[in-house]
Amino acid sequence: MAARKAGKAVPKAVLAVRRSHTSDWQGAVDELTTLAGGGDAAASAALVPLLAARGRWRDVVAQAEAFLAQPDVATTANVFEEVCRIVRRAQAELGDTTIVPRLAALVPDSHEDVRDAVLLEETPPRRAPNRAAFDKAVLDAPKQPRFKKRPEELPRHLWALARAFDVDDELVARFDETAAWATFDVVLVTASVLARTGRAAKAWPLISARLGAWLPVDPLQPFPAELITDDGLFALMTDARWLEVLKTPRAQR
Repeated sequence: MAARKAGKAVPKAVLAVRRSHTSDWQGAVDELTTLAGGGDAAASAALVPLLAARGRWRDVVAQAEAFLAQPDVATTANVFEEVCRIVRRAQAELGDTTIVPRLAALVPDSHEDVRDAVLLEETPPRRAPNRAAFDKAVLDAPKQPRFKKRPEELPRHLWALARAFDVDDELVARFDETAAWATFDVVLVTASVLARTGRAAKAWPLISARLGAWLPVDPLQPFPAELITDDGLFALMTDARWLEVLKTPRAQR
């Protein structure tokens, strides 16, 4: 009988990130730092959000520099986009406007479209709420055949309409934290709106209660990067809250 073929070994950087999901974030940082020092660009990518969570912005820039020159080490575009957004945050925190153009010059041509759209493009101003379009869509939604067959899906759809048309008060009003559709991503969006509209005290408990339910899209993601890249959520983050994020065991795919 032929010998069974061994599976592909899990990269060391991924194993270190999994370690961070178990709450051993400091051990993960130490391991990833060693790997990055040896030229492992995937480890550098994973370090970027972890170092940002501890306010080590110059180290963030150094690790982002190593990764952005070799972005193909990530298996999804999510990591590249998140690192780009964190670099923009680092530039703002350090007050050094040379960081973004310097790191952008390192990105290979294969990633220039995303680089231009995420790293180099200024964040557009928030759109004004389109309440008229939202109100019409809300009236029309129950008439759709799919909601007649599955009325339990309508509340999630109405929440999504409030998001699409930038009607913040309706988004918050239609959020139901007890509903099955209130996934971690839905909670993050709602918490961001709460924080941005002066209701920060209600925002963090929603996130805190669900940290353990977060799932990475890419194996190099240690925690939800939106806590760094989203202005509303970033404003919520104190040192104690960052430690809570890092110490909370998180799910793995």
